[in-house]
Amino acid sequence: MSGKQTRRLLVVAFALSLLVHLVAVVFVRWPRPRADDMVAVVHVIRIRPLRIAHVATPPPPTPDIPAAARGAAVSGTARVRVTVDPNGTIAAASLAQSSGDSGLDLAALAMARSASYAPATHACKPVAAEYVYAVKFVAW
Repeated sequence: MSGKQTRRLLVVAFALSLLVHLVAVVFVRWPRPRADDMVAVVHVIRIRPLRIAHVATPPPPTPDIPAAARGAAVSGTARVRVTVDPNGTIAAASLAQSSGDSGLDLAALAMARSASYAPATHACKPVAAEYVYAVKFVAW
């Protein structure tokens, strides 16, 4: 077969393919989605909305340092353990490690009790959790 014959054969094959597709588009009745099907899809979207939330908690309040500790220029780091229930309220607050000064420890506990918390989540549901964080006091 020569090059001209090959080209003609390709053109004829392309023309026949185009004709078959044109007949399929014009004469074949493809099933169209019914209005009921479209409403069902809309209902699924409305029933199960995608909700992604980020709860930002404000920073803890500034601790009220006792005058005796401030006057003595006492420094230290207190570790506070806070238990938060699924509603975000404080269930318990205790001292995990002392700073070495009872006044600073009380100030750290007061700060922990007056702060607001966001509950932890597990599988996108709020759960109770326990947090331990450090409060560093520096004499100035």
